[in-house]
Amino acid sequence: MRAGLLLLAALALPLEAGRAAREPAVSSAALESLRAADARLAAILYRLTTANVALCRDREPELGLQIHSLAQYQPSARGAARSAFGFTAPAAVELVVPEGPAARAGVRADAALLAIDGTPIDMPDPGATPASTTARDALFTRLAARDPAAPVRLTLREGTATREVAITPVPACRALAEVTFERDSYALESGVIAISVGSIERFDADGLAVVMAHELAHLILKTQARLAVAGVKSGAFVGELGRNARLRKQGELEADRLAVALLYNAGYPPDLAERFHRGPGKALDYGLFRDRGTPARSERIKASEEEAAKIAPGAARPVMPAILAARDQAME
Repeated sequence: MRAGLLLLAALALPLEAGRAAREPAVSSAALESLRAADARLAAILYRLTTANVALCRDREPELGLQIHSLAQYQPSARGAARSAFGFTAPAAVELVVPEGPAARAGVRADAALLAIDGTPIDMPDPGATPASTTARDALFTRLAARDPAAPVRLTLREGTATREVAITPVPACRALAEVTFERDSYALESGVIAISVGSIERFDADGLAVVMAHELAHLILKTQARLAVAGVKSGAFVGELGRNARLRKQGELEADRLAVALLYNAGYPPDLAERFHRGPGKALDYGLFRDRGTPARSERIKASEEEAAKIAPGAARPVMPAILAARDQAME
């Protein structure tokens, strides 16, 4: 997976003028590697977001599928994308989560998406325009704004056949998983959970679940917004000093604590995060090169262990941990 994914790093960023001709050819196999990574993340996030909807204030209808657009690929890769994914229309189903609502409705990957509830998808063919996720993100926003439990009608084209499919979604926390080629994983206020290629390559499904639960916890706890209100600055040097570093570390440990409950609610053992930080998660601790606003591994282990001890054996799901109250509290 490493070679295929790293080859795709350029697909997510605009090319400098004149650089396109020097880009390596993108193979269908490389694109399928990216889809396989997306599918791993989507399945884990589906499990976490649907099981923890009671803990989330920002909710969306979860269809159990992921949409992509031809425009999000670099012009030099669009031929390979058409070959790998079909793309008989500018938007299509990238993947379907096994046993999710879309799968139960018979939706298959590579089906072209033509309309939502009878309203055509207004997305022109990108031609040779630079790569952009704007059009795809607009579809996510459109779907996320719907009633989380109301049926959705999708008009799909598979080969030469067009059909309408009614999908009854399940309510879920509002979140979208994506692969990032940056060193670390992170969550954005927009609801995007970006998981690093390094984590995808290094960790098994349980390890990725811990990483993703931590980032989902940031979304639920409104960490970014609360740090901004507190006037916390990030970035090289300034983010690692004094109050900035202390509050950033506080936000990280809050997310570590909530992640334990999120994992338990999704059916994972309560000590999964603790075992992860004691074992494979040590790869995320950069030792002397660790950002001072990031907790040490020993602190993460302690926080995870303490939260796991609060969950009684056989406790009914979902558990609603006390740390949830932090989202309404100022950081100081």
